[in-house]
Amino acid sequence: MNWKKRVQAEDGTSLVLVLAFLGGFALLITALLGQSDVNLKWTTISKFQDKRTYAADAGVEYGMQRARMDATWCPDTTQTNLTASSTPSPLPTAGTMKIVPPGSPITAPSMTVNGVDTDVYCTTEKGQAAGIFGWAIITHDTSNQSISDGSSASKTVVGSIFNGGGWSLSNPLIVKSGYVYEKRSSCAGAAPPAQLTVQPNPPFNWSCTNAVVPDPAHVLPAIPTTAGSITPIPGTKNSVLCRQMSPGLYAGPASIDFSADTYMASGVYYFLNVGTIALANVNVVGGSSSTQAAQAATLDPKCSKNAPNNGEGVEIILGGNSAIQVNNNASMELFSRISSGSESQGISIYQIPQTGAPAGWIPGPNDPTTLFLDVSGNPGTQFVSHGAIYGPDGSATVWNANSSVSALQAGINVYRVKLKAPTIAGGSQQISNTSVTPGQRQMIITAIADPKGVNGKSMTSRAVIEIDNLVTAPFTQARVAKARSWWTNNP
Repeated sequence: MNWKKRVQAEDGTSLVLVLAFLGGFALLITALLGQSDVNLKWTTISKFQDKRTYAADAGVEYGMQRARMDATWCPDTTQTNLTASSTPSPLPTAGTMKIVPPGSPITAPSMTVNGVDTDVYCTTEKGQAAGIFGWAIITHDTSNQSISDGSSASKTVVGSIFNGGGWSLSNPLIVKSGYVYEKRSSCAGAAPPAQLTVQPNPPFNWSCTNAVVPDPAHVLPAIPTTAGSITPIPGTKNSVLCRQMSPGLYAGPASIDFSADTYMASGVYYFLNVGTIALANVNVVGGSSSTQAAQAATLDPKCSKNAPNNGEGVEIILGGNSAIQVNNNASMELFSRISSGSESQGISIYQIPQTGAPAGWIPGPNDPTTLFLDVSGNPGTQFVSHGAIYGPDGSATVWNANSSVSALQAGINVYRVKLKAPTIAGGSQQISNTSVTPGQRQMIITAIADPKGVNGKSMTSRAVIEIDNLVTAPFTQARVAKARSWWTNNP
């Protein structure tokens, strides 16, 4: 074999191999650079995706905490957020608080999480908050008598307050586990009254607002047309042990008689132009309850009979000049009205309003300062309402002498209210407490991160939670919340 010829014949082979290698490497680099651009873009998209996921989950967490602290937020299946003021809109607009039509989801204040706009919604699927749809006290009077006090005692309210005008307080008023809103035409230089204390602060506080006074709508039952009856229950030696009333219509002063202990059987009572029902030295119990324990008035078991399939508790509807006065060692306890009907649940006393009175019902007096509920007696007088009290066109005075029981356990919505109580050594008397009513709400909290899709698709997180109404003493902590399910995805 001629080695010299072979070597000469292979001249330039290395150059070809090098050039081929460089060419192939260049193609590989080009492909890799293309992939790196895709990878960088995907990394950026992935980062935005992660930020939206974290923001949506944070929005649900915020909603859960808001619901635990604020019972006025999504209080039931029909009510909107009545403390907000904005143009109704069925869809969120990032950065605003909205009100939407009843029955639709509503939003908490939108927020920004890691630079991502996030809207938070709540919808109550089942149950309702305690109080006047979450409120302990709502007043409509625009004067400084909207909420006033009497007697020299310190008083406590557990739950949120909306004061439509101002205060006339001569003694300390302590508000626990609730926000206090005071409506003014101008909030410049506004400050809370010196006698008002909000606990714990933070997260709860006093604030000035020019929002519309919340006035949750209530659905009345059908107008009773059948006259109610009063049946004496005999005692010993021809005495009257008590009287038992049946639900129905009571028209005129002659139709009623509370001169002896009285049991009002569970149902709806329409007192029409009966005048002032003055209770003195008697015990009156309105209905019964399977969940609420008796705390004030007691009657002989022979007196407490209910018609079958008529629900629990009573709803007393006051029309015309009808009013209730509890005084002079009288005791009155009204259990919350719960029925299978379509009317609003959980109301014990309802005064027909002058404005917008439902058809067929007779409204109360023209003067909103007229008392339709006057509990103002002495240490022997007791009044406990397990259901809400509604009368935005009338006023109330509420006295409580029982140091272990709140008089108003489901809130009050009136034109003006005066709070009264005897002095307790080293303590403060509870007047209204919306945290002692059993029950819970099942809610859906929804958070939409990047709702406008500025950086791609929005991200939605949704949780089904249960919120307890009860808060244990000393009533300074949030309600218990349990998440039943939670999922996050692109819509």
